[in-house]
This record gives sequence, structure tokens and C-alpha cells, in this order.
Amino acid sequence: MGERGRRVREHAVDRGGRVGQPPLPSDGGHPSARTRRPTSRSTRPAASDAHPPTSPSDNPALQKSTTKTVAAFLNSSGGRLIVGVDDDGSLRGLELDYRGLPRSGAEGRDRFLQAIANAVNQHLGPGVTPLVKMEIIEVDGSDVCLIHVRRSPTPVYLKEANDKDEFYVRLGSTSRALNHQDALRYVRSQWG
Repeated sequence: MGERGRRVREHAVDRGGRVGQPPLPSDGGHPSARTRRPTSRSTRPAASDAHPPTSPSDNPALQKSTTKTVAAFLNSSGGRLIVGVDDDGSLRGLELDYRGLPRSGAEGRDRFLQAIANAVNQHLGPGVTPLVKMEIIEVDGSDVCLIHVRRSPTPVYLKEANDKDEFYVRLGSTSRALNHQDALRYVRSQWG
């Protein structure tokens, strides 16, 4: 991981308390079960797309990646997502994501946070709102979004467009969907 990646991680750990949660432990620069960096299409645009969708509101893949990871953290021990940094620690920023958002008169940062909040609300329900805190920080002149997630006191299901509910948990540094039987066992073991 590069120097920028370490600085982003330090910001995420240092700022954990500022957004209403205790700081999350540092993982020494290694991938962790408590840190996830989803990659938006702005970091890897498709060659055939002249203007690829880059925001959570118009990019279903980014929306699903973000909300499934939030759901997994809610159902596990909590954690944080860092959007705008690749898995290898390369700083990408959110500037292309800002450009992909519909104009609402609000600043790019506000529109991005609103798009993430809307995706979480739509796919996970309004009950998780107090458990998910978001902020934009600047690192080396680029914006990065930190999403701090606390463990939920009840199971959280990801609602798909086809009315299918999926149950996600963290397994190592990945978010995994559990089948119906495994989800029932997990829910019983975690919430009684």
C-alpha cells in the first residue's frame, strides 16, 4: 500500500470518533474484515462507454457493492468503507463520481452523500440510518468518502429490485451472501 493509502487509512481511524463512533482499530495496512474499498466505475470506465455512469444513483453495480458491504457490516461487527481509493491503496478520488450526479443545486460532496444515503435507505431500510455515518475528507487534494457502519441490533436484509431479500455477512475481507438455511442459523446465533 502506498503512502497515500496509509494516510487515508489514518484519516479513517482518526475520524471514527468524530462521527459518533469509537475509532476503528488500524489493520497495519493489510486488508481487513473491518475495512472495504468499493471501486466505482469512475476508476475503471468501460472503453465502450463515452460517458459511463459513475455515481451510486445511476450505477447499479456501485450501488449494490456499497449497500451489500454496508449490510454485511451491519450484520457482523461493523466496519468502514472507503470510497475513492482502490484496493491497492491508489487514491482515485470522487471527482468523476461528482460529475456523474444529476444537478440539484447542491455541491458535489452533498450530492454524493445524498446518493449514498438514498441507496442505503432504498435497499436496507430507514431503520439503519442511525448506524451509518458518512463523511467526505480531502487527501492530497482529492475527496474520499468514509462510511462508518456500526453493528445492527437486528438482522438487516438487502432488498433487491426483484423483491428478493439477501442476507450478507463479513467473512474475512469479503462480503458474502448466505443461503436461506445458513442465514437462519446465523440470525439465531447472533440475535437469538
